[in-house]
Amino acid sequence: MAPEPLPEIQVSFTSDDHGVDMLAKQIRITGRAFPLFDIAQLILAKPERHCVTLSIKKKPDGTPVQPLLLCALDDTLWLSEDDAVRHVLDKHFSTFYQAERIKIDPPKGVYTFVAQCGISGVILGPPNYHDYQNQLRKLHAERFARMPFEAFKGMKDDDIKDIFAFLRSLPPVKHRVSNTDPPAKCEVCGQTHGLGELNKK
Repeated sequence: MAPEPLPEIQVSFTSDDHGVDMLAKQIRITGRAFPLFDIAQLILAKPERHCVTLSIKKKPDGTPVQPLLLCALDDTLWLSEDDAVRHVLDKHFSTFYQAERIKIDPPKGVYTFVAQCGISGVILGPPNYHDYQNQLRKLHAERFARMPFEAFKGMKDDDIKDIFAFLRSLPPVKHRVSNTDPPAKCEVCGQTHGLGELNKK
């Protein structure tokens, strides 16, 4: 699998005046001469010696190529509004809302058993509960989207056992995958990913 492309934003590193002054004093004490590249590495080696600035790139029409959102509560940066909102609700919920536990009546109906996904082990609840189908579709979308929903929904315990038995009967395959090397066609999985050229059938 090819690595995900990096977000298109501008990143600049600038030296911090105080941090560089401290580094200069250390260099003078040693009495050594440092190449410029080595000094740059020394500055980048410690966060107190430099500042990192992230900024957006703009398209010809003036809109950002990749939006950047700043959470004013903790100065964290986010690439999408949805991620930023989830972070705020997860980490700073109490800043905006007060949680209350309210006792309610239990769901009406007779539930004789609770369904559990035989593949993932996730508890789905009673099949005759009104939210059961929603939970089933959510699990399918999050973990088993490549399988047709009707096949996933109708899968029995014996089907799952047969699948695992078949997988165990297959000989092990040596399959190299890397997210840092250049992507190449892989004969084993048919996909394009790092080190794919080393995998042969």
